[in-house]
Amino acid sequence: MTVSEKDTNHQPLETNVSSVRLDVVLDEILRSAPFSSSRQCQTLLRYLVEKSGKGGEESLKERVIGVEVFGRSPDYNTGDDPIVRARVGEVRKRLAQYYLSEESSHTRIKITIPSGSYRATFEFLPEEAPVDRIQPAGLPQSPVQKEAATQLSPASAVPIPKLPNALTVTRVCVAGIIFACLIAFLIFVIRRAGPQNALDQFWVPVLQSSKPVLIYTGTNAIYMPTEIFAAKRRHPQEHEQSDGRLLFLSALAPGETLTSADVYPINYEFTSVGDMSVNVRLASFLTAQHHGFDVRAGENISIGDLRESPSVLVGGYNNFLTLQLSHNLPFALDGSQDGRQPIQESGGAKEGWSSRLDANRANGEDYAIVARILNSETGNPVIIVAGVTSFGTRAAGQFITNAESLKALTATAPKDWASKNLELVVRTVVLKSDPGAATIVAARYW
Repeated sequence: MTVSEKDTNHQPLETNVSSVRLDVVLDEILRSAPFSSSRQCQTLLRYLVEKSGKGGEESLKERVIGVEVFGRSPDYNTGDDPIVRARVGEVRKRLAQYYLSEESSHTRIKITIPSGSYRATFEFLPEEAPVDRIQPAGLPQSPVQKEAATQLSPASAVPIPKLPNALTVTRVCVAGIIFACLIAFLIFVIRRAGPQNALDQFWVPVLQSSKPVLIYTGTNAIYMPTEIFAAKRRHPQEHEQSDGRLLFLSALAPGETLTSADVYPINYEFTSVGDMSVNVRLASFLTAQHHGFDVRAGENISIGDLRESPSVLVGGYNNFLTLQLSHNLPFALDGSQDGRQPIQESGGAKEGWSSRLDANRANGEDYAIVARILNSETGNPVIIVAGVTSFGTRAAGQFITNAESLKALTATAPKDWASKNLELVVRTVVLKSDPGAATIVAARYW
C-alpha cells in the first residue's frame, strides 16, 4: 500500500521522490511507545488505515467496526456500548503522542483520524530544510554575516591539527575504560544500597520496569433524565446545556416515583471527583519520577493490557478489575451477607470495616484497601487503591504518594516488607466532604 506525496495544502505533488510505503510507516507507529502497550489500539489503527486506503465506506461505520474489530454481535446497540467511539478517541490521543515524540522525527507520513469520522487521512511530510541557507541574491548582508563568511572562506581556513600518535590514543582509551568502570561500580553500590525511604521502597517494584505504568480508573453508572421528563420539570435556577438538557432539576415530591420512561442509563462515561483526584496525584508523582504512564477508564481496558506493564487500579466497587484481582486477598471488597461491612477480612474472621457518613455524605469516616502485589495474576506488579466510597479512594491515593504518610508503614512492618506482597486497610475522617490523612488499621504481609 502506498500514498502519494503531498504539499502543505494536501494537494498531490509532481516530484521525482519515490513514494513512501504506508505499511512501513504504520508498522513503525504500532511499535512505538504510545501504541506498544495496547494491542486493541494497534488492531484498530491498522484496520482504520487499511480500510481508509481501500476506500471502503461501509467498513468504516461504527457498527461494522464494533463487529469486525471488537467481536460484537451484528445487532449490538451502539448507544449502550460505545466501545468504538472510546477506542477511536484513544487512538487519536496516541497518534498525537507519537507525532510529538522523538520516534516520529524521521517519518514521512502523518496519519490522523479527524474528529467525527472513522476515516484515516494521510499527509506527506517534506524533509526539513537545512538550517544554513544561502543568502538570496540582491539582499545585503549584515556585519555578522560578513564576518562569518570571512571566517569560513578558504583564505582564512584553520590548519588541520596534527593527529595524535598511537601512545596518546592508548592512554586516552585506558583512562576512558577506568572512568567507565568507576561509574559502573558507583551505580552498583547505589543500587545495592537500595531506596532511602518508605516511598521509594513501596514504588520500586513498579518503577524498575521500563514500561509505562497503566493507571485504570473505574466508572460510575448513572441515570440521566429523558428530554420529555426534563421538559416537565422546572426549577427557579434552571440552566441548560448546549444540547438543551437541564443541569438542575427540582426534587421529587413525596410519593412521586420515576419510571424507565423518565430516565436512561449511561455506563462507562462518568468518574467520581475523588477517583480523578487520585489520577492527578499519580500522574504528578510518576512525572516527578521521570516515568511514563497511560491513563485508562471505563471499557478502555482488558485483562491482557495488565499483562504488558505494571498497573495501578483506582476505585473499589466501580472498578471490575479491582474486584477481580482482590477477591483472594486477605482483605476483600466482598462484604458481609447483610452488606454492612463492605471490607471484610478473609478466612471467616469477624473483623470488618464500613464507611459511616451522615445523610448529606459530607461528614463521617470512610475506609479503603491499599494493596501492592508483586507477582499478581497478570505477571506484573499491581497496586490497588480502593475505597468503600470515593472519599476512601482519595485518602488512599494520597497515602501511597506521600513519603510522610508511608513512614507509618515502616513502624510496624517487617524489615523485609519492601520485597513482600502487602495489603492494608486505612481509615480517613471526612469533614465537609474533604477526607483527611489515612491511618493504618490493619495490615498483612506475605
